[in-house]
This record gives sequence, structure tokens and C-alpha cells, in this order.
Amino acid sequence: MLKILQTSLFAVMVVLSYTAQASVLPNDIIKVGTRLVYDVNYLGTNYEFTITVKQNTDEYSFDWYMSAPINKKGTLNLSKDAIENATGIFNYFTNGNISLADQCCIVLSRKMYDAFKNNGSMEIYTDKKNDVLTIFGNSYTHTQSFGFNNDFSNEFDCKTVSDGGDYQITYVNDPNFPLIVEMKLDWSLKLKNIYN
Repeated sequence: MLKILQTSLFAVMVVLSYTAQASVLPNDIIKVGTRLVYDVNYLGTNYEFTITVKQNTDEYSFDWYMSAPINKKGTLNLSKDAIENATGIFNYFTNGNISLADQCCIVLSRKMYDAFKNNGSMEIYTDKKNDVLTIFGNSYTHTQSFGFNNDFSNEFDCKTVSDGGDYQITYVNDPNFPLIVEMKLDWSLKLKNIYN
């Protein structure tokens, strides 16, 4: 009887543990007003990059702020065409409004997401300003933890693609909102917390 009770208790604990760390979809928690905080390292300089969602329907709009020592802020607008067809990752932030039509930021474009399905690959501009293209592929799936209102028991179902070397992009495996949660290019970015 004791053995049966121990086995049952263990099974309940496993189920509760799994439920406590169940994966969520970005659209379940990211709404207008949601803040996403990323840790960034650029050439040895560390700072926070905070995104506040203004619009996340057919087009995306985000207010953004980079903490000290960078101290920049502005608004980032992604057109519907960028969300669907972008082939580059934007990374040249300047104060003020930035509107993107052929690059994406914070999320992968649908074109990128579709290219990585079924272990496909795609050439992406990692630095469009300097005409730098990198082929990403070799995707693998995993979960990645993040904070939600400082509760770090949350996970996204993610995919990571790489160039076969040091460059990699990790994004939420969700065609409706493939949020970038981590990137390692010539700089690194990692989602730390989401606040509502």
C-alpha cells in the first residue's frame, strides 16, 4: 500500500511540475502596453533594451529604450510587408522614429519562419547597411525560460537556427508571433523579462 501511495504521489508531483512550467504562446501574454526587457552585450558594453508594445495586429509598433550607457529611445514601426517578407535583421537604432519595410526586429518575418520549417535554411542580412548576408539553418527545437512579471518558471517552445558557427537566432516556434528571444551575432541579445 505504501508503495502505491509513493508511486501516486510521485506521479502527481511530475504532473504539477510539468503544469507549473507549461509553455505559453506570445499572443497569450503580449498585448498593447506589454514591456519586454532584453539584456544586450555590444562589444563588451552591457545594457538593457526595453520594448513597449503599441500595436501588434497587421503592423507592429513598439516604443523602445536603451539604458545607460547607450541612452537612446524612439519608436519602431514594422510594416505589414516587413512582417511578411523581410530578409534582414535590423540593428542600427537611432533616436526617434524608425520605420522598417524590408527588415524585421523583435520578431522573425513570416518568410524567415517558413524557411526554417522542416529544417530548411535561408540567407539573412545580419547587417544590411554593410551588405552582410549569412546563411542560417540547422534548426533544433527546445524550451527556453523567461520571466513573466518576475516569475521565472515560464517557458516558450522555441527553435534555434545557426550559421554553423557562432551566429544564432532563437525564436518562439509560433507562426503567429515568432518572437526573437535570443540572438548572437556580432552582438548578443537575450529576453530577460516580460511585464504586463
